[in-house]
Parts: sequence; C-alpha cells; structure tokens
Amino acid sequence: MTTLLRPAVESDLTDVSSIERESFADPWTEESFRRLIGVKPAIFLVAESGPDAAVAGYVAAFSVDEDGEILNVAVASEFRGRGLAGQMLDAV
Repeated sequence: MTTLLRPAVESDLTDVSSIERESFADPWTEESFRRLIGVKPAIFLVAESGPDAAVAGYVAAFSVDEDGEILNVAVASEFRGRGLAGQMLDAV
C-alpha cells in the first residue's frame, strides 16, 4: 500500500470530518479542522492511500521550538491495522 503524507487542504475537510465522526464519540467540527489549515504553529497532515488517493487518516499537532503536542490523530476504519497512525505520528 502506497501512502503519501501531505499538508491538509480545504478540500480534505469532508473526508477528515467523516473519519473524525467514525472514530470519536465527541468529534471535532469541520470548522475546528478548518482553523488549523496553514496556521503556525499547527501541523495538519493527511495520509492518502490506495489507487484513488483516498484520505485514509489525519494528524493534527502543534510545534513550538523543540516542544510539540499531538492534538488529534485518526485513521479510517478500512485502513486501520497497517501502521498508518504510527507513520503520521513519526512525521509530526
């Protein structure tokens, strides 16, 4: 399985929000994710996977100097168990 990690863009938010709702009982809103796009010190990455480059997961974090904080990470159910969350955490 080929996976590409890249910065999240506005067009990813529908898929990110769907993964969020599937993964958590108290999900973030789409607007919460929108506020992270392109904002420093936020790191907001999506993982694309499969032949159709579907958004398979995402990670959101803050990084200031040498300190960091993971805000949220989730993987779509059909992509779980493949080490994708670990790849995303390593990237941030």
